[in-house]
Amino acid sequence: NNIEVIGHADPNVIRRGAYDTNWELSLARAAAVARALAVNGISREIRVVGAGASRFGELDPDLPLSQREEMARRVDIVVRDRLGALR
Repeated sequence: NNIEVIGHADPNVIRRGAYDTNWELSLARAAAVARALAVNGISREIRVVGAGASRFGELDPDLPLSQREEMARRVDIVVRDRLGALR
C-alpha cells in the first residue's frame, strides 16, 4: 500500500519559535511521524505533506474555538492501495 503522512497546524499566525510559517510546522510534524513509522519497520516509501492551516473551515463551527484549534493540530496517516484509493 502507499502511505501518506499529512501534517496540519491551526490557522493562527506563528509569532515565534522554530518555524516561520504554519506550513513549515505542519511539514515538520508530518516528517516526525514518517520518521517514527520508518524507524518502527515501515519499509515502503512514505509521502510526506505539510497542509499548513489544515482544513480548519471544515471543522464543526458549533465546537468551541479552542477545541477546533486543538483538532487542527494533527497528523493524518493515509493508507491507499496501489491505485490510489483509500484503504
